[in-house]
Amino acid sequence: MRSNPREAPAGAGLAPERARAGGRRGGSMAAMTSRVSRRVGAISESATMAVDAKAKALKAAGKPVIGFGAGEPDFPTPGYIVEAAVEACRDPRWHRYTPAGGLPALKEAVAEKTLRDSGLKVSPGQVLVTNGGKQAVYEGFAALLDPATRCW
Repeated sequence: MRSNPREAPAGAGLAPERARAGGRRGGSMAAMTSRVSRRVGAISESATMAVDAKAKALKAAGKPVIGFGAGEPDFPTPGYIVEAAVEACRDPRWHRYTPAGGLPALKEAVAEKTLRDSGLKVSPGQVLVTNGGKQAVYEGFAALLDPATRCW
């Protein structure tokens, strides 16, 4: 009930689903509707994470398992790496967006390491830094293949 007659009713000016929920966040789910694209609605559980969960469950049950799921280390991150990450977070230089393909110094370091470890000479311009193997594979396929491209 409004104490001031000039006050707008609860939910006035809000999106319809928020207004039905009384203008509050976290209103009843029945009153709130959501719609997502078919593409997003079709996203299912990661097969990698499902395999990883199964391997962890088998290990917990005492079964001998060699897991080929998520590439997570079976040891804690070494302290010097954790400390370097903490220091980097404190440095305002790293509080900004980075180039999508990776920081130039990192790309140079990857090119040098590739030469040192495999003898393959690549330029930093040929290096693409990703946040994981799946993204790297996706980026490669997205760059080379069209939706109708058949691969066999």
